[in-house]
Amino acid sequence: MRGWATYYRSVVSSRTFAALDSYVWRLTFNWAVCNRPNKPTRWIVDRHFGRFNKFRNGP
Repeated sequence: MRGWATYYRSVVSSRTFAALDSYVWRLTFNWAVCNRPNKPTRWIVDRHFGRFNKFRNGP
């Protein structure tokens, strides 16, 4: 990530980081769906990607 920030600091980086964020989210979401084939999508999103996910240590 630091390399990307340094490389794109002289141009509009928000578009680049938004694309990178979208790509990483899609990768992790597809991973979660493949690992939980019998669970509904809403359960997967709430469990792994919720803002106040009690299983995560982040804010």
